[in-house]
Amino acid sequence: MPTVKLSSRRRLTIPASICEKLAIKEGDDLIMSVDDSRIILFKAPESFTDYFSGIAKGLYGKTADEIDEYVNTERP
Repeated sequence: MPTVKLSSRRRLTIPASICEKLAIKEGDDLIMSVDDSRIILFKAPESFTDYFSGIAKGLYGKTADEIDEYVNTERP
């Protein structure tokens, strides 16, 4: 397992083998988050609109009537 060292300027160098495996290159945007004591780093999508497109499909119903019924029950 490759290891990295944090520089005095808090910079990390990602090993070439990992960059190749994840198809990341210079200039790519990466997203970093923390989960307990882990750092999670992944490549940002080129378009968040395309990435999240359709994420709620079917959430409020599968047909227009089901969606209308849901909306009507949620409205006061």
